[in-house]
Amino acid sequence: MSEHDQDDQCTQGSRGNGPDTGFLDFELHKVMFDEAESLVREAYRELIKDAAKRRLEQRWGERITALANLAVDEAMADADANLQIQALIEARNQARQSLDARVQGIVRGESSAIADPPDPDADADADS
Repeated sequence: MSEHDQDDQCTQGSRGNGPDTGFLDFELHKVMFDEAESLVREAYRELIKDAAKRRLEQRWGERITALANLAVDEAMADADANLQIQALIEARNQARQSLDARVQGIVRGESSAIADPPDPDADADADS
């Protein structure tokens, strides 16, 4: 029986005119014990996990640390490479926007756009 069903029975009552006793939980000890039981299982799993960690540390501690360090170093190298690639793409997108502006200037007949185009290597050297 759920707590809600129990509340309904208490408020309706078999006599129909009793006091509202919906706040009472006549099986609270069972609820408390069930909760304790579930916590015991959880705590037991945590203890087993902790013991397994200790044993792994004893047997393979240095190797596990070396593997973790390698994994982190590789992930960071990938992140650095991705950031560099992103910077190159952003620089190229900016150059492409400049190209669009130059094309529009040429089409409109603006003399400054018809002059020598900017040297892309000069921009790359300035960024370095």
